[in-house]
Amino acid sequence: MMKQWTYEELDFFCQITETFKKDRNYKIVYTIEEFKQILGLDTMDDKMCLKKFRTLALKFTNLSYIENDKEQIKIIPIFQQFLANNVQLEIFVSEEYSYILEKTFLQWHFTTKDLSELIQIKSYYAKKVYIHLKKIGEHGQIILKKADLLTLFFVSDSLLTQTNFNKRVIQPIRQELSLYFDSFEMNAIRGDGKGQPIKFYEFKW
Repeated sequence: MMKQWTYEELDFFCQITETFKKDRNYKIVYTIEEFKQILGLDTMDDKMCLKKFRTLALKFTNLSYIENDKEQIKIIPIFQQFLANNVQLEIFVSEEYSYILEKTFLQWHFTTKDLSELIQIKSYYAKKVYIHLKKIGEHGQIILKKADLLTLFFVSDSLLTQTNFNKRVIQPIRQELSLYFDSFEMNAIRGDGKGQPIKFYEFKW
């Protein structure tokens, strides 16, 4: 569901989920200022902020939870409606939101603590790796092709030089995930050929 999400979409969805788990209210309300803080848009004017909310709402409106087995298929819209004015934003989640979260968290091996940690992680790339590793378990070791990692981040290899990739992607992942995984390591594995380019990344946690 989150494979091709922007960092703003991921942050806002996680914040909505944490607010719901805390209050258990199907109507979630944020002031304009709270919305700006969630997305790190403190300097954005209110008119642009409402346009940003509209963009996110249109994306979230199409989200559904799907269960499919031999006997039936069950499709549940995750959100009912979105309202906004110059003062506040209102999000109405599905009446089965608790059920959806329970099933989704079970699939991801997620806990309420994990959700809180995910929200605290600042880097979009670190968030995506956090979710990927949690799906595997609390401890593990995997090797990913660099191309697969770029697919996970929805980023083209041509957009990032290796130096830029290290600064924007690798360093934040190493710095932030080491706070949440015991003995976290991310190691580059180089291939043969001219310049020995990086072909794989190994994760241990």
